This record gives sequence, C-alpha cells and structure tokens, in this order.
Amino acid sequence: MKSAWPLTQASRLIFLLMILVPGCTSAPSGPRLTIDGAQCSIDIEDRIPAKVTFTLDVKNQVEETRHGIVIVTLAQGKTLDDLQAIRTIPPLPEWATRVGFFSTSADGPSTYDSDIAANGNYHGEPVFILCTTHPSVLAVAGPIEVTP
Repeated sequence: MKSAWPLTQASRLIFLLMILVPGCTSAPSGPRLTIDGAQCSIDIEDRIPAKVTFTLDVKNQVEETRHGIVIVTLAQGKTLDDLQAIRTIPPLPEWATRVGFFSTSADGPSTYDSDIAANGNYHGEPVFILCTTHPSVLAVAGPIEVTP
C-alpha cells in the first residue's frame, strides 16, 4: 500500500504558498465598506468598473438593524457637500437618483454584485456611495468614475 504522505506534503506546500504569495487568495478586491458601531469607512478607488463587487463588513453590531450601500448619481449643480449634508434616508432628495442598493442585517462581510451601467437610471455620470445604518447616513464617498 502506498503512503498518502507525498500528496499531503504537496497540499501543505500549495496552501503555504497561497498564504505567502500576494494575490493568491480569493478575497474580494473591489470596494469595501466597513461599519463598526456607528462609524463607517469606505475603501474605494476614484474609478470602478460598471460590473463590480462591493463588500459590506458589519462589525460590533449593537442591535439588529439594516446596514446598506446606496449608489447614487447627482443632478447637475449638486456636489459631494450637498450629499454629505444628508443625515437620514429614506427618502433621497429629488436631486439624488439611486442606481444601486444593497442591505443586510448580518454581522460580518456580505458581498453585492453590481452592474451600474445596466440600471436604467444611470447615464454615464459619476456615482457617489452612501454607507448607511437605517435610517442614518454614516459616510459618503465620491465622485467615482464608472468605466465600461
């Protein structure tokens, strides 16, 4: 009977290489929003592809509530400053158009696959990201260019 040791040793080596060599893991590399209590940090580039996977990571949830990502475009003349003045939603002001949305009440990371360009309300303009814990807006990022 042959020993399974060589296969086990090879498996261990592959696993070790996946840990040590950057880029070999399957963790999502797209935009990441982290909600920790009543704070939200948004890690996103200035340019994202239209088809992108967002990660929403909820930590230290105090009570069962909905946490979300809202992707919007703004009417001409409106800016990030206008959006940052919003403290609660819904509703969105009439000058902000939702082109994407995801929510969860679960602790830990959740992913959301978005195709911004496929949304009928999207017309090529920059987008803005709102990080929410219902009904509060915790953080806002943008403008973010969307590439095909």
